[in-house]
Amino acid sequence: MNQRLLSLFVGGAFWALAAFASAQPTLAELEKQAAEGSVEAMFRLGQAYDEGQGVLQDYPRALDWYYKAADRGNVDALYRLGVMFEKGLGVPQNYPQAMMWYEQAAKLGSADAQFTLGMMYDFGRGLPKNYRKAREFYQQAAEQGHAMAQFNLASIYDNAQGVPQDFAVAAKWYQKAAEQGVWEAQFNLAGLYFYGEGVAQDYVQSYAWYSAAEAVIGYSEAKVKQLEIAQKLSPQDVERAKARASDYVEKYARVRK
Repeated sequence: MNQRLLSLFVGGAFWALAAFASAQPTLAELEKQAAEGSVEAMFRLGQAYDEGQGVLQDYPRALDWYYKAADRGNVDALYRLGVMFEKGLGVPQNYPQAMMWYEQAAKLGSADAQFTLGMMYDFGRGLPKNYRKAREFYQQAAEQGHAMAQFNLASIYDNAQGVPQDFAVAAKWYQKAAEQGVWEAQFNLAGLYFYGEGVAQDYVQSYAWYSAAEAVIGYSEAKVKQLEIAQKLSPQDVERAKARASDYVEKYARVRK
């Protein structure tokens, strides 16, 4: 039986804002820039208080700066307000408010907001499950290159969640996520190649992707599958599979932060 990993909901809302660069303005400089109307400075002040970057963590002050930036159309501030309301950071947890902010950010092209909306519909977080809506938001984020949205979109097609099962579409999105280092996608893509579902059966490809997944976290099932595949291959193909596996591990085996 072909068992694959289902779509992921990890840690509530996802967010992947840019890390602070090495040469950062001081808090006083940011406040001066914000007073002069810099929307980016307003957002970064919110982020500083939100994360406790150079200041004591202070959610109410973070919210104040996020509101100011969001009122001026800053998409990252809109997204972070969604996170604050979804997780109850400095405000009572309020899913409708979270949805409102996420939707505004998603309309402005935030892949993180689109992905998070997909998760909320996929897992029924604060609202009834709706796989159609989940798929729509995952699709939007996936097309922008959001790796986990690509994985979850693939999972929807793989497991026929609100859509007809389509292994070829699943393989397409697993491939994109796998190439961005999502080990769950690597594992599932390996399974598709092993069974020839949505792709031509290819034990060498399957072995290579199982190797990439196993290299990230030492997933025992991936190792078992490698051993099973090796028994099906000729000695020459085993060497070819190992060479490709080495290449894939170097390119695609990444630990998710």
